[in-house]
Amino acid sequence: LPAAVPAWLALAHQRLAAAAETASPGDTPDGAGESVRGEAGDRLLEAHPSLRDDGAVVWWLTDLTDRRRAEEAEEAVRLERLRTEFLAEASNQLLASLNPRRSMEVTAQLAARHLADAAVVVAPALDGRLPMTYCGPGGRITRHDVHADARSVPGLSEALQGFPPVPSRWI
Repeated sequence: LPAAVPAWLALAHQRLAAAAETASPGDTPDGAGESVRGEAGDRLLEAHPSLRDDGAVVWWLTDLTDRRRAEEAEEAVRLERLRTEFLAEASNQLLASLNPRRSMEVTAQLAARHLADAAVVVAPALDGRLPMTYCGPGGRITRHDVHADARSVPGLSEALQGFPPVPSRWI
């Protein structure tokens, strides 16, 4: 049997056959009503056992591949809707003000609400100070101007210049 069927089904069959051998006559062996799932090639199958009167185990197979693909497609659509909702909200809120400080606040709030537990937005230095806006899980905004050199944080000075053109591991 192991050479003819997938390993997951062969194992389930061995377990059920062993339980059937040790069960008392008339008793249902452990696992007799439990279905198992596994892959066979590119297909997802669910196997349902059935005990014959002579003690042999017969398996009824159901192909769940189309259902799984439909669920995956449904999840992809759900995630795309969430992404679109986020982008629409971000666009509306960021377009509502051209004030740089307000834009930093909105960016921090959006990031803390949708992308992380908290967010820090750092703007390019003004008069030797780095404007920073923080937002925590509660949505509270805190602003500070920090006397620091952006080059002291790996990747920060490049990010503030809009470089590198590809995502950096520090961003």
